[in-house]
Amino acid sequence: MAEDLLLLENYPELEAVRFRHYNWTGAPAFTFGYSQQFEWVKAQINTPGAQICRRPTGGGIVDHRNDWTYSLVFPKEHAFSQMDASQVYNKIHLALANALANCGMEVQLESKDNNGKSSRPTVCFDKAEPCDIIDSKTGCKIAGAALKRNRHGLLLQGSITQTTKQLDAHFKKHFVSELRKTTNTQPKEKPWPTFPKEIEKTTRHHYKTKTWNQRR
Repeated sequence: MAEDLLLLENYPELEAVRFRHYNWTGAPAFTFGYSQQFEWVKAQINTPGAQICRRPTGGGIVDHRNDWTYSLVFPKEHAFSQMDASQVYNKIHLALANALANCGMEVQLESKDNNGKSSRPTVCFDKAEPCDIIDSKTGCKIAGAALKRNRHGLLLQGSITQTTKQLDAHFKKHFVSELRKTTNTQPKEKPWPTFPKEIEKTTRHHYKTKTWNQRR
């Protein structure tokens, strides 16, 4: 979570769109949306030794024990930073759905609008929201995402319920290609940036504190 925020607020190339993907190691990891109540979240997670962290983005509880996580950052001048949330979800998830389809998976975007009613974020993959990606046959949710928007731009944090080993070997290539078309960018792989030491130290520490994780 800290690294995603560093990419949003302290990346040296201000005009660049940033794409990062990662898996989770060590203790079972769960993240939860910025506005959720910590005690309620803790009560939903019945996993001994779990690490629980509040995300800077919204949404529900995400179990990261068997997923593929990614983040996208758009600078404030980029068109995606000016779109409303539903447009961003739709465009990015359509790109992701195309990439999964290219790997042989039968997927589609959830179209139900819950009659205009928003539900309280709970366990994220228990229920698909509009523009989430679902299995075309079973209706089960496959991928979701959440956003944070500030003066630096837009951060999207997404998750797919597949580990890297389960995903097709060419999935990343397909996803990057779809993102290139959707965001009108030219991808270029780069080493992890060097951030100002004090800012990096402070940001990483922040996400470990009770002040952040148990603030509500």
